[in-house]
Amino acid sequence: VFLVQPSIVRVNGDTATSRSYVTEILRTTDGTSFRVYGCYNDEVVREDGAWKFKARRYSRLYQGPVDLSGQIFDYP
Repeated sequence: VFLVQPSIVRVNGDTATSRSYVTEILRTTDGTSFRVYGCYNDEVVREDGAWKFKARRYSRLYQGPVDLSGQIFDYP
């Protein structure tokens, strides 16, 4: 399962930045479940009327068991 939280978008003319938080809940073939929390920081530009990615950075905030006893990462 991949869930995206509402984004924060800042538009400045033909450029914009956005931040989106995501949650992934996974089950491996052996039945083990784990969870990943992360954040996308995007830069986009408008070209010919269409918004296109200029840069996309992903940061893991947590990865581990569903009970949240796994590794927590520093937010950059």
